[in-house]
Amino acid sequence: VKIFEGSSRLGGRVWTHHFKNGQHGELGAMRIPASHDYTRHYIKQFKLKLKSFINTSPETFRYFEGTLSLAKNASQEIGNLFNLSKRDRDAINKNDHDAIYLRIMQDILSNLDDADKAQLFGHGPLSDKLNYFDQSLLQTLRQYADTYDAVRLIGNVSVFDDYWHRSTIMFIREEIDGAFNGLEEIHGGMDCLPNTIADAPLPDGTTLRNHISFSKEVLSIDHGNGEVTITFKQYGKLGKAN
Repeated sequence: VKIFEGSSRLGGRVWTHHFKNGQHGELGAMRIPASHDYTRHYIKQFKLKLKSFINTSPETFRYFEGTLSLAKNASQEIGNLFNLSKRDRDAINKNDHDAIYLRIMQDILSNLDDADKAQLFGHGPLSDKLNYFDQSLLQTLRQYADTYDAVRLIGNVSVFDDYWHRSTIMFIREEIDGAFNGLEEIHGGMDCLPNTIADAPLPDGTTLRNHISFSKEVLSIDHGNGEVTITFKQYGKLGKAN
């Protein structure tokens, strides 16, 4: 088996940069939810160590429309900039700005039964009830939020404003699946997993890395006359392999 890799490195979306002082930073995938069973299977198989992923800290800063605040004080200092209903203001004062988004998602989930939730992860067309949510997240939030400013606040305190155009169904699935629960990272860097898999010995004494040809971007795969021809580009030049 020969594997053609378009880039010059392993990992794909996993891209860890290692600094000379021994520290590292993640330029790609950086955390593993508890629900990612397949990834965790291989982490366990290759005896890699996990540690908790720090998603936020009360000592970090938040900046909104000219106001700078510590995260632990943001609910009051920044929340006052927005016109919110009493229940939304009470919610962010008791919890965090995410409380408004989470309340809206719970309102939606409370109207879905087990059959609806199962259908979201199945195959085939969705019911009319679920098709209603095949609209943008921004549309749904505007329909369910108490005030226009509540939507502004959700967009300002999260990355959701980058995903306003995406289907609400994607976010409903994430809530059901617990996509942001139990977040962990691999000790030593996320690239430990692809590198460990690539260097694991195969039955013939080689490793997967031995069978990878790097910097070969596959342009086409042609079938004919009982063989397969692959056209690729490497360092700006075209090449073929059978």
